[in-house]
Order: sequence, then C-alpha cells, then structure tokens
Amino acid sequence: MTANEVIAHVRRLLNDDVEGMYRWPKATLIQYLNLAIRRLYTKRPDLKLQSDFTIDEDDAVVNGTETLLMDVVYLDALAMSVAASALREDNMDAANLQVAQRYDENFDWMATL
Repeated sequence: MTANEVIAHVRRLLNDDVEGMYRWPKATLIQYLNLAIRRLYTKRPDLKLQSDFTIDEDDAVVNGTETLLMDVVYLDALAMSVAASALREDNMDAANLQVAQRYDENFDWMATL
C-alpha cells in the first residue's frame, strides 16, 4: 500500500474526499502521516525491523508514492492517527475533538495487534 492510499483512507474518515475542494492539503496530511509512522514505531519497534520502510531524515514520506510495507491493520491505524491529528486542528469544535480522541483510541488498540 502506498502513502497515497493511506491518505485517501484518511480523507474518507474526514469526509474530505471531494477532489479540488480538499480542506486539508496533502502536504499537511503527509506531515501527519510521518508523525503517525514515528508514533507507531515507538509503540511497536518490532514493526520497524519487519518493514523495508523506515523514517529517517532522508527516508520520510515526501510525495505519497512511497510504499509502506506493513500489515494492513497497521496502515488503518496510521490512517486513524492522521485523521485524529487533522481533526485536532479544529480545537474549538468539541465534536471534532471527541472524534479525534476516538480515532486515537482506535490507533492505540490497533497498534497492539
């Protein structure tokens, strides 16, 4: 699965999937994806050893075409984390903060599988 496919999943979670009318720019979602990958590797360092994809300064997701080689469960977890980060941008909207918290809880649960 590519980073772009994870971002497409994130856009569906955010109801932000009308091309040309995106609320969250791709560059922002890629930044959140890089943070989510680091977060996942912190919780599950064994995944980094099993994956050909690592996050270093020279090896981060840049344009979305990068292939993320890990079980699809963890790719869903990444999408949850990215969506939560995006929703936290709306820190004045209590409903979005509640959804972000639920996505973070799902990420934490999925990361332990």
